[in-house]
Amino acid sequence: MLPGYALEAADGPSRPGAQVTLAATNGQAAISILDLRTGWRVDYQGATTAGGDALDLTITARGDLVVWNTGPPKLYANDVARLDSPQALDLGRAPLLLGTLEGPVFPADDGAHAWTWDAPHTVEYVDLFTGESIATFELPGRFQPQFTAGDDLLITDGISLGLLKTTGTVRPLQAGYPIEATAKLLAWQQCDSTCELVLTPLTDSGAEVRVPRPAGAERWTRAGAVAIPSSSPDLPTVTRDGNHLLVDAVSGQEPDTVHRLAIVDLETASLTVVNEYRGPGWASAFWDASGKHIIVATNTAAGQDITIFDASTLAVRSLPDALPDQFWVSGAG
Repeated sequence: MLPGYALEAADGPSRPGAQVTLAATNGQAAISILDLRTGWRVDYQGATTAGGDALDLTITARGDLVVWNTGPPKLYANDVARLDSPQALDLGRAPLLLGTLEGPVFPADDGAHAWTWDAPHTVEYVDLFTGESIATFELPGRFQPQFTAGDDLLITDGISLGLLKTTGTVRPLQAGYPIEATAKLLAWQQCDSTCELVLTPLTDSGAEVRVPRPAGAERWTRAGAVAIPSSSPDLPTVTRDGNHLLVDAVSGQEPDTVHRLAIVDLETASLTVVNEYRGPGWASAFWDASGKHIIVATNTAAGQDITIFDASTLAVRSLPDALPDQFWVSGAG
């Protein structure tokens, strides 16, 4: 169990309809679980460890919550038999310890495996059903994990990119600033006189293509960045079928930055702008499990507001009080 945690509140259900569970934290001593399938929210309050260090939260493709603070990461299983209950993710149950390393978790796309990272150089491939270590590898040079690509791990030293396979071999990649990766392709930014979004196949089939920028956009950034300091991976910006990517097309500088949240069809390389926002405060955007809704978490003075976009109609539903004050989304799945 998480020491010092107790069930504080369950407000709902209002059934916003998006197929996603959000894990939010105030960065230190509390976790809030918000299930947008049912509208239930459960808040856990209390000290995380004696040191009160910041939390890393990650949700796997199976909906399990992984918490890392100190020691090996802890997995709290998603009870699919209680999906309509406010405690399908119950942090009162004993967690499963993952592997032997101390560090954040990068879940594989299959929901059954993950990578853990013990900075600066050691990574471990673990079984999420048993918690057992499958293999441990040392990263070359100054390479660090970025995010998973299928079951593999994308790594970078700030200049070069590589793909760490589950066998321990590293495949060099000829690419620049990484935006996202799937088992099939890498999305990355190439900047010469202009900045282009490039889709490079990671398989033996297909050709490299470039995505047209929206009018006025100057550069590309990841849409799913976590707002609070965290070593865990960003929020899910590719649909589970691997066909659509969320990306932020940006122009200008803070505090007058213009953000254009866009959907990229990874099969046709076409782009649709969903929303435009001017000024500081944009936090993150990510998909729900169905690939039919986009969740946008926007920074406010009180923490974050949640907005749901229908990906087909672009209809909007706002949930301004969905999270407690001074909480930010750190995991989603």
